[in-house]
Parts: sequence; C-alpha cells; structure tokens
Amino acid sequence: MVKKRLPGTLYVRWEWPHVSTEEPWLTAEPTLEAVMDSDGPEMVGVYRLVEVKRAEKVLKVHGEKRDA
Repeated sequence: MVKKRLPGTLYVRWEWPHVSTEEPWLTAEPTLEAVMDSDGPEMVGVYRLVEVKRAEKVLKVHGEKRDA
C-alpha cells in the first residue's frame, strides 16, 4: 500500500445539480486550476491543513443472540 500525504491546501467550490430537487455539494481539488470548471468568475474557498490525526471507528453490538 502506497502512503499518500494529505494536501496542505484544498480549493473548494459549490457544485450545483441540474435538477432543482437535488442538494448542491462541495467539490474539492488540490489545485485552483482543477477546481475551476469554466473560465468565468467563481467563488472558491481556500482551506489549509491544520492538523493530521488518526481516527478509528469502533462498533459495539449490545444485546442477546437470537436464533433465526
């Protein structure tokens, strides 16, 4: 497995769906050029990496075993 580093900066913009009933979502890219989808002006957020932490999700099952 190749270890990849998280980007130090992400450029983020809203992506608007073609159907009005769907919610918009965020698109993030490591370069400004990659996040732009047209030549026109767009609002782009610049996010900087502050800290890297290891996160782990643990699931616990409670209750008695039942026969099927």
